[in-house]
Amino acid sequence: MGNIRPRYIKSVCEDILRIYPEKVTDKFELNKLLVEEVTDVNSKTLRNKIAGLLVRMKKKSKRIITHPKGKKERGPRKKKADYTSYNYSRGR
Repeated sequence: MGNIRPRYIKSVCEDILRIYPEKVTDKFELNKLLVEEVTDVNSKTLRNKIAGLLVRMKKKSKRIITHPKGKKERGPRKKKADYTSYNYSRGR
């Protein structure tokens, strides 16, 4: 299970990613310095939470493989269970 983060942390991260996409990296220490530089956060805890979420969002954006047409690539589909051949009256 992952951590549930407050909306204000997510919105700050989304703003940083939108404004400074080239400065955000998947290194926590570099993102801490970026958060200190571009925001007015005074709390170390809050700064670290924002930097950690930036790392997570950056890594997630690298994992998504996109096609030239912009469609996301997915794995093979799972087969649906076939319940038509099951005998419901068995054992009654």
